[in-house]
Amino acid sequence: SFQTRWRFVLFPAAITLSIYVMVTSGSRGPILAVVGVVFIYTISMSIRTAIIMCFIISSIITLSFIIIKNANFYNLAAFQRILNASGEDGSVSARLEMYSIGWDLVLQNPLFGPGIEIPGTGFYPHNIILEFFMATGLIGGMLAVFSFVAISLHSYLLLKRRHPSGWVILLMFQFLISEMFSGGVYASGALWCSIA
Repeated sequence: SFQTRWRFVLFPAAITLSIYVMVTSGSRGPILAVVGVVFIYTISMSIRTAIIMCFIISSIITLSFIIIKNANFYNLAAFQRILNASGEDGSVSARLEMYSIGWDLVLQNPLFGPGIEIPGTGFYPHNIILEFFMATGLIGGMLAVFSFVAISLHSYLLLKRRHPSGWVILLMFQFLISEMFSGGVYASGALWCSIA
């Protein structure tokens, strides 16, 4: 039918455009979030559907990289930043240092935590779980971890059963993964809405 043919054309085009936008943004967090969501969605499917999905995804990724290579996007600073996952640009090493300092502060103040920001810097750790530990101490942090694990397991089971709200579940996983790399408890409105 006409509608099916358009889906066959528009779906790969939309995916390819999305990959292009993620790559040119120069940020690794959204790429990790999308990879995580695609992985979760794929393992929630039947084996036959998962194999077909893996073929489609690898075809789209291959097509995207062919387009990127032929359009000479390798010279874009944003693309180079993504390829430089070792963190030589400073962002990865700075995040790891913030995580280390944040956890040390939690261990120094285990009951109530040291607060959301790293003292004297005005920075926060860019990781929602670590922020919960910093803001509420070990007990509140463990409660947050338990809650996120329970929500994730329940959501995965709903996704596996093809619940009608599956798209919201996928958004929740995308927001949750994103919040592990660049999120904050106070600025996670999309995550809280998708959990609700």
